[in-house]
Amino acid sequence: MVKKSAPRIKKTSLKTRKKKIADPVRLPEPRPDLLEQSIAAVSPREQLGKRFETNLKNPKISVIMVNRNGMDLLRHSLFALQTQSYPWDEIILVDNGSNDESVAFVRSEYPLIRIMESGEDLGYTMAVNLASKCAQGDLVAVLGNNMIPTPDWLSHLVAEFQTHWPKAGVISSLKPALHGEVNFLGSTVESDSGNEKFIFSPESSAFIYSRHLNLEGPFDPDYGKGEEGVYFGWRTRLSGKQVVVDTNAKVFQKEGSVYDLAPPWKKIYLQNRNRWMNLLIFYSDSRLILIFPWVVMDFGVRFLKGLTTSLSGLLGVLCAVVWIFFHLFPIYAKRKSIQGKRKISDDEITKYMTGKIVDDRSALAPFLNSLSLAYCGWVGLKVRETANKV
Repeated sequence: MVKKSAPRIKKTSLKTRKKKIADPVRLPEPRPDLLEQSIAAVSPREQLGKRFETNLKNPKISVIMVNRNGMDLLRHSLFALQTQSYPWDEIILVDNGSNDESVAFVRSEYPLIRIMESGEDLGYTMAVNLASKCAQGDLVAVLGNNMIPTPDWLSHLVAEFQTHWPKAGVISSLKPALHGEVNFLGSTVESDSGNEKFIFSPESSAFIYSRHLNLEGPFDPDYGKGEEGVYFGWRTRLSGKQVVVDTNAKVFQKEGSVYDLAPPWKKIYLQNRNRWMNLLIFYSDSRLILIFPWVVMDFGVRFLKGLTTSLSGLLGVLCAVVWIFFHLFPIYAKRKSIQGKRKISDDEITKYMTGKIVDDRSALAPFLNSLSLAYCGWVGLKVRETANKV
């Protein structure tokens, strides 16, 4: 038997192998100007901004509504939206884990409405933000499920936005608390502010805003329900935009929203927690120092009031303080993010706030409001009353 010899492998030297390897292709150096253009071209905010400017004469509208066990309210609010003189492009309904027949009712009666079922109660602010991220309109209108708009509601809001753009970024249907003003402590007090067109913050259940400036939504998702309108107004003003109220864009409020039926202690807890968070997030360091004595006094008054009149009020205030204490680091992170986007000073913002700390109808209003206004003038805090005198 003849043994087959293994095939001979031709040996090549290392120098020979190197010669057979082709020289690597040298790519041209990237041009910084082209890189910047390409980055700008794929920026979602820039693309939406250009589309917004192009479509401003006839903008597409997305309407957002949040619902939880509000089938009876939806009958009125959704019917009113069908009668709008300005056509909306889409309605997005976020259902926060309803256990009534809300979803079945909307699917049966209004099949064109986009329904987002969360399966649980995400809270009002998180639900609005979720729908906002999915919206396709140039302008986004937020309407509470307990709000019934007149047929010309959208047309008035759009016309007002077109008139005041680019100075304004938000158009509100109602003033906060109907005839209220936001004071330098972030509270809403009843006051006669006249017929001012530019207000501090929108009504959180009836307003319209530009989507390309708020891609993540208008609210902080952690707020739930309470002072979220003040948050959005403050953030809008910090970015250099105004908030305008249009009283011709009328809506009527119907009682029965599930968020209005929350336990009293929880309402007080959310209102105070979110209000104090607004102060910690939005004020500059120097302004925080100026208002700190009044914040301490405000807490003391609310604590004593709860201790003497309402245990639910006391529980709400204490829960708010405890929550803030154990969340100082997340609050600091929010503050750092917000302050990094600041475009104007506190003086340009607080001049739309009132220096009054109690309602005008209160028996102690003449004394307490005079005291707070005097303090604002003394330390140079430019609120509405003192700024107009400068």
